[in-house]
Amino acid sequence: MKLFIEILLIVGFVTEFILGLFVYIKGKKKLANKYFCAMMIGGALWNLSLAMGIIFTNGFLERIGIVFGLFACTFFLLFAKNFSGDKKSNPIFVALIFLFPILLSFLILFSNIIFVGTIFHPEGFVELSVGTFGVLYNIFHISYVIIAFYFIIKGYRLENGLKKIQFQYIFIELSIVCLWFLITNMILPALGLYQLLFLSALCFIILALFFLYIITRYRFMDIRVVIRKSVITSTLIVTVAIFMMLVGLLASQVFILGFNLNTFLVLLLAVGVILFSYRPACEFLDRIFLKQFYDLSKEIEKLPNDFKTTNTFEKLSNKVSEKANELFGIENVWLLIYNKKERKYISEFPRKGEILFSSDDMIIKAFGEKRQPIIRDEIDYIIKENPERKKTLEGGEKIMKRLGWDAIFPLTLGGEIYGALALGKIKNSSIYSVEKVDAVNKFSKQISNALANIILYDEAMERVDREHGDVR
Repeated sequence: MKLFIEILLIVGFVTEFILGLFVYIKGKKKLANKYFCAMMIGGALWNLSLAMGIIFTNGFLERIGIVFGLFACTFFLLFAKNFSGDKKSNPIFVALIFLFPILLSFLILFSNIIFVGTIFHPEGFVELSVGTFGVLYNIFHISYVIIAFYFIIKGYRLENGLKKIQFQYIFIELSIVCLWFLITNMILPALGLYQLLFLSALCFIILALFFLYIITRYRFMDIRVVIRKSVITSTLIVTVAIFMMLVGLLASQVFILGFNLNTFLVLLLAVGVILFSYRPACEFLDRIFLKQFYDLSKEIEKLPNDFKTTNTFEKLSNKVSEKANELFGIENVWLLIYNKKERKYISEFPRKGEILFSSDDMIIKAFGEKRQPIIRDEIDYIIKENPERKKTLEGGEKIMKRLGWDAIFPLTLGGEIYGALALGKIKNSSIYSVEKVDAVNKFSKQISNALANIILYDEAMERVDREHGDVR
């Protein structure tokens, strides 16, 4: 049991540390991302200190872990405040928020007022003897969580669209984590049951899994195209690999005998297994954890064959509408084709020539220089991050709302513009999730290819007609 507890805590450390660091690297300009990173790393170090305390039977390391837990909770509160939209910098509030964990840290590390001592059981369980003012530790966590709840509920009431869904998930995960922490760290110890105390540090693993889910599915923390299915599978594989290595290291008694020949052989074997099994493992995990996305990607790869027979704009439009409904559950589709000579986007489907935009119209400018897709529910959020584009984006949003468009994707290939694909609502879904947007992006690339082929064919036929006309 002791070995299981040690491995579980170290795996938790690795998982939380990687996620925190990744979010920081991909969004270090945003304060909310920095607080998220600090929160996850605080939870990771809590796990690591507790694991080291159990391995070396050191009560002081256990106390250090508890201190890391205090600051993880502190950064969670600051993250909740900033993410909810309350970005006002109040030095007094921040000073008070950090004052209490700092004072508690000194009391925990250098006195017996909060915790008198630590008892390590042979099975790996840790028992903390509570001091005279031990209740302060519980009051601290309960108070900070209540304040975090306040900011999250406040943010939920003010937001709409995708951001509102993100707040719903944060509220659910916070409730689960708080209940878990309350049971393992407060209720059971109060009844004299310490067997599950080590699991209180794993609250942050639960947080990490929830956050990874909403990052992947609902673009949480504005991480859009950086976290893809490969990141999820790679994280899982790295975690499993580290787990394997730790089992091997513990089996070779490295913590007792030090580095030895068995240790070297175990590390060599683990590296070999990782290198040879990485690609098969990625595909295997795709099939299990992201089956829908995996199946959808395979279907999109078959599209070139489906588009081969579409040698006219009309045939292509009908096929695009059919596939959009079949693959994504989108019934309302608009295909606009770009006319280079007139510099206009003209609707081909559902009704030819019904919609017409010039290159200077707001909806076209809203694509921006990078020609990124526009999701209507996310426009308000994009404006917050790019206030200089506010007028353009708001103009584009009005057009999308009037026409019933939920999303619009540019059709480009090799820097050339071929048109735009506008889409309505997805059946049985309220939002365009990350995997759907990525899949539709791939779908739009296939449409661009088909459009390019049709245009090249038409241009070739025009040249032939001209040449024959000159001969006549």
